[in-house]
Amino acid sequence: MNYQQFRSALADEITHTAEEGIEVSFSRERKNNDIATENLILGSGMYRLLPSVDMHDLYHEHRKGVPVRHLARLVLHEYEMARKKKGVPEDFFRSYDDISSDIYCKLISRERNHELLKEVPHRQWSDLEVICYYRANSDWLKGGVITIRSEHLAYWGISSRKLFSDAWKNTAGMHPVFRKLSSVLMEMENEVWSPGDAGGSVVTAAVPAGAFEEEEMSADDGACRADESMTACDSACGADEDMGACDSACKADEGMGACDSAFRVDEGMGSCDSACRADEDMSTCDGENTAGISGFMCPLYILTNERKCLGAITIAIPGEAEAIAKSLGSDYFVLPSSIHECLILPDTGSYNRQMLDHMVTAVNSSQVEPEDVLSDHVYHYSRSAGAFD
Repeated sequence: MNYQQFRSALADEITHTAEEGIEVSFSRERKNNDIATENLILGSGMYRLLPSVDMHDLYHEHRKGVPVRHLARLVLHEYEMARKKKGVPEDFFRSYDDISSDIYCKLISRERNHELLKEVPHRQWSDLEVICYYRANSDWLKGGVITIRSEHLAYWGISSRKLFSDAWKNTAGMHPVFRKLSSVLMEMENEVWSPGDAGGSVVTAAVPAGAFEEEEMSADDGACRADESMTACDSACGADEDMGACDSACKADEGMGACDSAFRVDEGMGSCDSACRADEDMSTCDGENTAGISGFMCPLYILTNERKCLGAITIAIPGEAEAIAKSLGSDYFVLPSSIHECLILPDTGSYNRQMLDHMVTAVNSSQVEPEDVLSDHVYHYSRSAGAFD
């Protein structure tokens, strides 16, 4: 059956199998890099946790031979697991003071996120953009990520200046990881280097109905994990990056108009390991931390944060670029291998930007998940100028 037929069949199967009162709805989501997808959302009454499942993943499984009835049972199982979770505060995400210490910055592509950037506070960094996200530490939402949107600021009554001031302070407080890539790859082989601890189910937390009614929300408002969105519905909208690592937000889906608001958690950040996978393909490191790039031998370093997730922002932390140049004792290139980390290549005079740009573009197109791509070109830091040129 085609996708539309599968969509209807799955909804019917869930409705017929589930207990009375379970509601099935669909939401269009926009992940990082404006990648569109559709999620299936279940909910009933006043339950505040609603699992959300990527429909294209389900359809892919069906095309591999998994029956619709089995997929329906899987979705319902996820719903039951979410419903049994306890400890969700009634005021979750309503007080800025309660969450301000867990708001951080992340780097995304400007070129690939035209729609998302209409919906979120952002600041320019070179040809990229810095946006903010909330990372949950509660047991019931461990590792969940919520992209901060303009609607959130209006609800909390804070300015973007305040948001970024707190986010930069928290981001700088995360310990940067700047290490030889060869050492990291060796640890990965020995299962010492973990790709990040974020992950888990996608959930939606309802917020007060009409909380944003006074605002004019665009038809594209919202997305989580810098890429997800909010579902149009009644009192508890289902709303999303990747995440498979990511990874809630306030939004009205494209073409669905404004709705009574909700905050959706980004799809758990399981894709954080894609960063390191891409690094492996960029290099053939040996014990001396050398990597074969276009026939040359050169040292490579990895730069990320202590969580190994959304760590590319580390290069933009005030003072970090200068500290790296001092440590290396030279100029260097930044190879943006994903939104999760960068590779640092000392400038020995053996490499030119065109060659390195070609390498980054090739890896992005073949090894990095589309929603994790940061940029197709490298950046060069001049030690004498004390800036990127």
